[in-house]
Amino acid sequence: MQCCMCGKDDYLLRVIIEGTELNVCKGCSRFGKVLGNYRPEVKHRIQEAKKQKPQVPAVETIQLVREDYAQIIKQKREQLNLTQEEFAKKLNEKHSFLQSIEAGKHMPSLELSRKLEKVLGILLVEEHKELHEGNLKQQSSGVMTFGDIIKLKKK
Repeated sequence: MQCCMCGKDDYLLRVIIEGTELNVCKGCSRFGKVLGNYRPEVKHRIQEAKKQKPQVPAVETIQLVREDYAQIIKQKREQLNLTQEEFAKKLNEKHSFLQSIEAGKHMPSLELSRKLEKVLGILLVEEHKELHEGNLKQQSSGVMTFGDIIKLKKK
């Protein structure tokens, strides 16, 4: 360690000089009252857990029921020679609800769509992938800035 007064690399002593406790070499210790040998304090670093930013998926997968679900369900049910009542019992759903689905008045939930897919052997649920580019910068920093909003013109 270095002496606080002259900067010499030497063995240090703790000394009070003009009311201030300093770590000085043996030569500079004559200017004050010696308290003892200098013992460097060992500071233990406490490692903090690194804060992980939430992972923002750049590509989001969305499951949607096909738009022509009513026609497909009705055609496939008729191919299997099932009446709406028999079909409703097979799916454990109400006859009137399945009738409104075939008419296109109600859209089946994803759960019911999966049931229909298994019973009829068709595909009703499509997966669509969406890319979210605009929100990545805002969500990664956590704070929205003017640079996120304003589009600058290049000269």
